[in-house]
Amino acid sequence: MINKLFLLPLILTSTVSLAEEQNPQWYAGITAGFNHTDGDYIGDPDTKYGIKGGYILNHWLAVESELILHNNESGRFCDSAEFSNECVTLKQEYNYGFIGLRATKPVGNVFAFTARLGGALANYDSSLTGSESKFNVSGSLGMLWNIGQNSQLTLELQQVDYALANKTHENIMSQNLSFTMKF
Repeated sequence: MINKLFLLPLILTSTVSLAEEQNPQWYAGITAGFNHTDGDYIGDPDTKYGIKGGYILNHWLAVESELILHNNESGRFCDSAEFSNECVTLKQEYNYGFIGLRATKPVGNVFAFTARLGGALANYDSSLTGSESKFNVSGSLGMLWNIGQNSQLTLELQQVDYALANKTHENIMSQNLSFTMKF
Protein backbone atom coordinates (compact mmCIF):
# COMPACT_ATOMS: atom_id res chain seq x y z
CA MET A 1 0.00 0.00 0.00
CA ILE A 2 1.40 3.38 -1.05
CA ASN A 3 1.46 6.04 1.57
CA LYS A 4 -0.87 8.87 0.47
CA LEU A 5 1.51 11.53 1.79
CA PHE A 6 4.04 10.55 -0.91
CA LEU A 7 1.44 11.36 -3.58
CA LEU A 8 0.80 14.88 -2.27
CA PRO A 9 3.94 16.49 -3.80
CA LEU A 10 3.16 14.82 -7.14
CA ILE A 11 -0.40 16.20 -7.12
CA LEU A 12 0.74 19.72 -6.18
CA THR A 13 3.47 19.74 -8.82
CA SER A 14 1.12 18.60 -11.57
CA THR A 15 -1.53 21.15 -10.57
CA VAL A 16 0.94 24.04 -10.63
CA SER A 17 2.37 22.96 -13.97
CA LEU A 18 -1.14 22.81 -15.47
CA ALA A 19 -1.82 26.39 -14.33
CA GLU A 20 1.37 27.79 -15.88
CA GLU A 21 1.18 29.26 -19.37
CA GLN A 22 4.20 28.41 -21.52
CA ASN A 23 4.40 31.80 -23.24
CA PRO A 24 2.88 34.61 -21.16
CA GLN A 25 1.72 37.32 -23.53
CA TRP A 26 0.76 40.96 -23.53
CA TYR A 27 -2.42 42.08 -25.24
CA ALA A 28 -4.03 45.37 -26.21
CA GLY A 29 -7.34 46.37 -27.71
CA ILE A 30 -10.25 48.72 -28.10
CA THR A 31 -13.64 48.77 -26.37
CA ALA A 32 -17.02 50.26 -27.27
CA GLY A 33 -20.34 49.94 -25.49
CA PHE A 34 -23.69 51.25 -24.32
CA ASN A 35 -24.56 52.34 -20.77
CA HIS A 36 -27.63 52.10 -18.58
CA THR A 37 -27.96 53.79 -15.18
CA ASP A 38 -30.04 53.13 -12.07
CA GLY A 39 -32.24 56.15 -12.77
CA ASP A 40 -33.17 58.42 -15.60
CA TYR A 41 -31.18 61.57 -14.94
CA ILE A 42 -30.29 64.39 -17.29
CA GLY A 43 -26.75 63.94 -18.52
CA ASP A 44 -26.26 60.22 -17.87
CA PRO A 45 -23.68 58.89 -20.32
CA ASP A 46 -25.11 56.71 -23.11
CA THR A 47 -22.11 55.37 -25.02
CA LYS A 48 -18.52 54.60 -24.16
CA TYR A 49 -15.25 53.88 -25.90
CA GLY A 50 -11.74 53.20 -24.73
CA ILE A 51 -8.52 51.26 -24.83
CA LYS A 52 -7.45 48.26 -22.80
CA GLY A 53 -4.39 46.16 -22.23
CA GLY A 54 -3.18 43.34 -20.09
CA TYR A 55 -0.70 40.61 -19.31
CA ILE A 56 -1.69 36.94 -19.43
CA LEU A 57 -0.44 35.21 -16.28
CA ASN A 58 -1.65 31.71 -17.24
CA HIS A 59 -4.36 30.01 -19.29
CA TRP A 60 -7.11 31.22 -16.91
CA LEU A 61 -5.90 34.50 -15.43
CA ALA A 62 -4.72 37.90 -16.65
CA VAL A 63 -4.03 41.32 -15.16
CA GLU A 64 -5.95 43.94 -17.12
CA SER A 65 -6.32 47.71 -17.26
CA GLU A 66 -8.72 49.86 -19.23
CA LEU A 67 -9.23 53.59 -19.84
CA ILE A 68 -12.81 54.51 -20.76
CA LEU A 69 -14.29 57.77 -21.99
CA HIS A 70 -18.06 58.14 -21.94
CA ASN A 71 -20.18 60.10 -24.35
CA ASN A 72 -20.17 63.45 -22.58
CA GLU A 73 -23.32 65.51 -22.62
CA SER A 74 -23.63 69.23 -22.81
CA GLY A 75 -26.57 71.42 -23.63
CA ARG A 76 -29.10 73.92 -22.40
CA PHE A 77 -32.07 72.63 -20.43
CA CYS A 78 -35.05 74.87 -19.71
CA ASP A 79 -38.26 74.43 -17.73
CA SER A 80 -37.06 71.30 -16.03
CA ALA A 81 -38.38 70.38 -12.61
CA GLU A 82 -34.90 69.09 -11.78
CA PHE A 83 -33.55 72.66 -12.11
CA SER A 84 -36.42 74.61 -10.46
CA ASN A 85 -37.91 75.58 -13.85
CA GLU A 86 -34.88 77.69 -14.79
CA CYS A 87 -32.64 77.45 -17.84
CA VAL A 88 -29.36 75.73 -17.11
CA THR A 89 -26.35 75.13 -19.33
CA LEU A 90 -25.06 71.72 -18.43
CA LYS A 91 -21.73 70.20 -19.35
CA GLN A 92 -20.82 66.81 -17.92
CA GLU A 93 -17.89 64.48 -18.49
CA TYR A 94 -17.57 60.90 -17.22
CA ASN A 95 -14.54 58.65 -17.53
CA TYR A 96 -12.80 55.94 -15.55
CA GLY A 97 -9.68 53.86 -15.37
CA PHE A 98 -9.99 50.18 -14.43
CA ILE A 99 -7.35 47.79 -13.11
CA GLY A 100 -8.01 44.25 -11.98
CA LEU A 101 -7.95 40.56 -12.78
CA ARG A 102 -9.62 38.79 -15.69
CA ALA A 103 -10.50 35.11 -15.26
CA THR A 104 -11.29 33.01 -18.31
CA LYS A 105 -12.81 29.52 -18.46
CA PRO A 106 -12.47 28.01 -21.96
CA VAL A 107 -15.39 26.13 -23.47
CA GLY A 108 -13.69 24.23 -26.28
CA ASN A 109 -11.10 25.95 -28.48
CA VAL A 110 -13.16 28.89 -29.69
CA PHE A 111 -15.34 30.21 -26.84
CA ALA A 112 -14.78 31.00 -23.17
CA PHE A 113 -16.64 32.46 -20.21
CA THR A 114 -14.89 35.47 -18.76
CA ALA A 115 -15.18 37.65 -15.66
CA ARG A 116 -13.32 40.70 -14.36
CA LEU A 117 -13.02 42.03 -10.85
CA GLY A 118 -11.05 45.06 -9.81
CA GLY A 119 -11.23 48.74 -9.08
CA ALA A 120 -12.28 51.70 -11.16
CA LEU A 121 -11.22 55.27 -10.52
CA ALA A 122 -14.33 57.11 -11.68
CA ASN A 123 -14.04 60.78 -12.65
CA TYR A 124 -16.99 63.11 -12.99
CA ASP A 125 -16.85 66.74 -14.06
CA SER A 126 -19.95 68.93 -14.22
CA SER A 127 -20.51 72.61 -14.82
CA LEU A 128 -23.08 72.49 -11.99
CA THR A 129 -21.37 70.49 -9.25
CA GLY A 130 -17.69 70.65 -10.10
CA SER A 131 -15.18 67.82 -10.39
CA GLU A 132 -14.90 64.66 -8.30
CA SER A 133 -13.05 61.35 -8.40
CA LYS A 134 -13.68 58.19 -6.45
CA PHE A 135 -12.27 54.66 -6.42
CA ASN A 136 -14.94 51.93 -6.45
CA VAL A 137 -15.21 48.21 -7.11
CA SER A 138 -16.02 47.21 -10.68
CA GLY A 139 -16.80 43.83 -12.18
CA SER A 140 -18.03 42.21 -15.37
CA LEU A 141 -19.25 38.92 -16.82
CA GLY A 142 -19.18 37.88 -20.44
CA MET A 143 -18.26 35.60 -23.33
CA LEU A 144 -15.00 35.56 -25.24
CA TRP A 145 -14.60 34.39 -28.84
CA ASN A 146 -11.16 33.47 -30.23
CA ILE A 147 -11.28 34.66 -33.84
CA GLY A 148 -7.67 33.73 -34.50
CA GLN A 149 -4.61 32.55 -32.66
CA ASN A 150 -3.79 36.06 -31.43
CA SER A 151 -7.11 37.94 -31.58
CA GLN A 152 -10.34 37.84 -29.59
CA LEU A 153 -13.76 39.45 -29.38
CA THR A 154 -15.31 39.86 -25.92
CA LEU A 155 -18.94 40.69 -25.19
CA GLU A 156 -19.59 41.50 -21.53
CA LEU A 157 -21.82 43.25 -19.05
CA GLN A 158 -19.81 45.58 -16.79
CA GLN A 159 -20.76 47.53 -13.64
CA VAL A 160 -19.11 50.77 -12.47
CA ASP A 161 -20.42 52.65 -9.41
CA TYR A 162 -20.42 56.42 -9.87
CA ALA A 163 -21.12 57.54 -6.28
CA LEU A 164 -19.96 61.03 -7.07
CA ALA A 165 -22.05 64.07 -7.93
CA ASN A 166 -25.12 63.44 -5.83
CA LYS A 167 -23.44 61.12 -3.31
CA THR A 168 -25.84 58.31 -4.15
CA HIS A 169 -24.66 55.08 -5.68
CA GLU A 170 -25.50 55.44 -9.35
CA ASN A 171 -24.46 52.24 -11.06
CA ILE A 172 -23.57 52.42 -14.69
CA MET A 173 -24.13 49.08 -16.38
CA SER A 174 -22.39 48.76 -19.73
CA GLN A 175 -22.67 46.27 -22.53
CA ASN A 176 -19.18 46.19 -23.99
CA LEU A 177 -17.73 44.76 -27.16
CA SER A 178 -13.93 44.55 -27.13
CA PHE A 179 -11.40 43.50 -29.73
CA THR A 180 -7.95 42.51 -28.46
CA MET A 181 -4.75 41.22 -30.04
CA LYS A 182 -1.89 39.43 -28.31
CA PHE A 183 1.73 40.33 -28.92
